[in-house]
Amino acid sequence: MLTAVIPARNEAERIERVLNHLLFIGIKNIVIVVNGCHDDTHQIVKNKYPQVKILHFSEPLGIDIPKAIGCSWALQNGASDVLFFDGDMVGEITKELSMLVSTHFENGYDLTLTDCYPAPIERDNIPQRILYPRLHLNQLLSIDNLIGFSSPSHGPHILTRKILQSFDLKDLAVPPVILSHARKNGYQVGIGVSIPEVRLGSKVKNQEHNMQIYDTLWGDCAEAISVYLNLPRNRFFYGHYYDGYNSKRRFDLLDSYLKNTTPYG
Repeated sequence: MLTAVIPARNEAERIERVLNHLLFIGIKNIVIVVNGCHDDTHQIVKNKYPQVKILHFSEPLGIDIPKAIGCSWALQNGASDVLFFDGDMVGEITKELSMLVSTHFENGYDLTLTDCYPAPIERDNIPQRILYPRLHLNQLLSIDNLIGFSSPSHGPHILTRKILQSFDLKDLAVPPVILSHARKNGYQVGIGVSIPEVRLGSKVKNQEHNMQIYDTLWGDCAEAISVYLNLPRNRFFYGHYYDGYNSKRRFDLLDSYLKNTTPYG
């Protein structure tokens, strides 16, 4: 049973399109983690999509924390595979999303990624500061020839129950670490579909946000490298500490949630 996990914060203007796309391609099991909202996201989903499970948190959880919480619920409720899809991705990508799902099952991947930078012309328009840490990690893992710049930090991706049971679900909140676990334990990783970043339809953010995202990614990749090399986890890259949004991730609320659930049934 494939279950979709959707983090959503203040997505009242977008969440219907997101849910409609997922339902259109036949995904019946959906859990949305609504957190820190000051708009009608919660009420819209509750009123218009009774088939969707809502996990509601009044406080903002920070980036990626909702993925771990939603995944825990999904596993507890019988998910065999989990699709992660952001609550602001409103691009018309239903065809590609269907391909991602079919490729995942047909190829038997444990982790199926989306290539958001499939062509040089697209990569040329992306700051190197966001591409370099991904490539550095993927090269270290000897997987760059398979997935290029791809990362579970960006774009829809799917994980099997088997791989999710092999590591602490808290690591879903630091997405590049998932790649390290996969490579260390011999799981199959592959690209399910290519969707240029601009076609995802994600919200356009300001420069300050982008800088924080860059720093978050660098720190996350540093943690992933530490995990892969069996070193103490840290967020230092070439002598510089990268926090970004990491300190705003509510690991305390995640810990509290996980303590009160039995994610593997």
